[in-house]
Formats: sequence, structure tokens, C-alpha cells
Amino acid sequence: MPPVFSTILDDTVTYAKWKPSGNGMPGIMSCGKITVETLETAKRDLRIFLTNNRKLAPSDYVERCLNVWEDPRISNWIEQNRDEFTKLDFNKFFTVLRDRVLEHDWQDSTFRKMRAVRMPEGLNTSISDLAVQLLVLNNLLQGTPRFQSEENLKIMLIDAMDAGLRESYNKEIEDHAANLSHGIHSKDFDAFTKAMQVLDNSRHRQLLMARQMAEHMIKSRPNSRSTTPLTSSSAANSQNKRTGSMGGSSNLSGRLPPLTTNERRLLGDNEGCFKCRSFFVKCRTSSAEHEFPLPVGTGYKELTTADVEAARKLRGPPADSNKRARTGPIATVGTLNETEDDDVVASIMPSAVLGDGTDSEEEI
Repeated sequence: MPPVFSTILDDTVTYAKWKPSGNGMPGIMSCGKITVETLETAKRDLRIFLTNNRKLAPSDYVERCLNVWEDPRISNWIEQNRDEFTKLDFNKFFTVLRDRVLEHDWQDSTFRKMRAVRMPEGLNTSISDLAVQLLVLNNLLQGTPRFQSEENLKIMLIDAMDAGLRESYNKEIEDHAANLSHGIHSKDFDAFTKAMQVLDNSRHRQLLMARQMAEHMIKSRPNSRSTTPLTSSSAANSQNKRTGSMGGSSNLSGRLPPLTTNERRLLGDNEGCFKCRSFFVKCRTSSAEHEFPLPVGTGYKELTTADVEAARKLRGPPADSNKRARTGPIATVGTLNETEDDDVVASIMPSAVLGDGTDSEEEI
């Protein structure tokens, strides 16, 4: 899960740091500019320290919080108002402190962070992780006009989804249009998040199954030399010479043919690698490692637009026009001609990224 707080700190500014202490001491806030995240951390640790001290009455909580500030601007201000502060409860004291020490626009800044929460590429962050990020940031805004209702949090979570999960969400809405009690329609943020997590888990399982199937087929091919586990898209361009599936021309020799002009265009237009000849991958010709096994000449078929579409469909459309989604593997079994002497399994996955397929090819 990525960090919840993503404050960009100015190198020219000294920022305060919260230093938890032991031996019966609550902790210390160092000198410097205090961010809302740092203040929230101090509040959380102090609350834990105070509530764990069973001999301390709640009315004495604030008194123990008044001496943890090293910055003289804060400590002098507290000393001048000590009598007034000791009459406040813990939450009220931190509200007053927050208004005093934070930047004037901290509420707007925190709200902008919430609006900027997005699901990153790669399916490494679940929808539940995004929900936690929103809840933690929203908690900082408690008691302010920027604090968001659960309905607004739900809208923000929908906006944060990637294109693939958004498509699954829209389909779920249509499928359960008549069942308003379904979690997908819930205004309760927790119930809605759980319903979305079911959809998120489903696409992860589909991706895992496709990957395992592709790996199994690669390993089960006669005389297969491939020992590299497949993780995304690569064999969509290398069907076996004896499969009866339709596609580009098949190579019957053992030498891998150079990329054709059309193949170069397809790879160049679809984030392909010229070396492993896979679409929507991060590796390039000069990469030390490739996401998929390198294709061989025997049974190689020329890449076509059908291979591009097969790679794209597994993950859905790209999140925007400038970024195309990477895809997981797709595996298919080719139909064998009756005259052929053994079973051949063709492993198909989305294609590759830029070069003519040789070790000497330079990046374009």
C-alpha cells in the first residue's frame, strides 16, 4: 500500500518532528514548521500514552500535553494561556492548537490530496487501500468545513478507480439495478468499499488464473526450453507452426525472422518491446531482463492487430489517452490438424516492446 501522506516538503524549510519517548515520558515535538500529518501523529501517540496511564484522570490529560513542545513560539504561547488550556478536554485543546500552529490553507491542501488519490498502474494497490487513504486524510479534517460525508467519500473512491475497475463497477450497477439493497448501491462507505473489493479480488483472480494457465502450457510443450515464469504478455506473437489457428504467416525454420515493417509499427504504437516482442510492457531491447521469455524461430507467427487486441482486452482500456494499461497473460490452445504427430500447445499472451528482436537492436 502506498504512503497515505504525500506532503511535498520544501528543502529550505526546517520541519518539526515528533519524537516518541519512553520511560514514562509522552514524547517531544522538535522545533520547526509543523504539518498536519506530524500534528496528527503526535495527537495519536499522546492519546495512547495518556489512556494507558490508568492513574491519570482524563481531566489531567491536557496538563501532560503542555510541556512537549520545543519550539519557543509554541511553548511561550502555551505558557501564557496555561490556565485556560488546562480547562479544555483533550480534543478541544488539539483543535485550538491546530488552528494556531498550522498553515492557514492546510484544510484546502489536505482536501486536494484527497481529490488526487488515484489507483496506480500494476494492480499493486487494492481498492481497500485507497479507501483507507481517503479515510485517514478525511480524519485530519474533522471539525472543519472540508470534512467529507460518507457519500462524498464514495464519489471520491469511484473517481480514484482505474479504467478496468470502473468498467466492472458500471457493469455491477447494471446487473443489480433492481436490487437496491446490494452493497454496490450502499451510501455507507464501508459497505460500498467491501462490495468494490469483491470486484477487485475477482479481476486479480482472473489475472492469476490466466498467468498460471499460460505458464502450464509453456512448460507442457514438448522440448520446451522456457523456465522463466510468465507474468504478463508475450507469447501472443509466437504460435506453434502446427496449430490450425488463423493469424500471420508461420516460420518453419529455427531462425527467428526479423521484425516486419508492420510488426515494428504495431510494437511502436502499443508500448512494445522489440526484443521479447510483447505489447504493453516496460522492458526494452537493451533491458537486462525481460518480462517474458524471448521468442524462438520455430513456429513463430507474424504479429497482427489481433494480438494487440488480445493483450489489451485482459486489463480493459487504458486509464487515459496517454497511458495504456499493461496486461496479464492470455493462453489459448490451438486446434491441431489430424495429420500432425503430436500435441502442440500454443501459449498466447499480449505482445512485446520495440526492436527487431535481435540482441544488437537499439531502442527506438
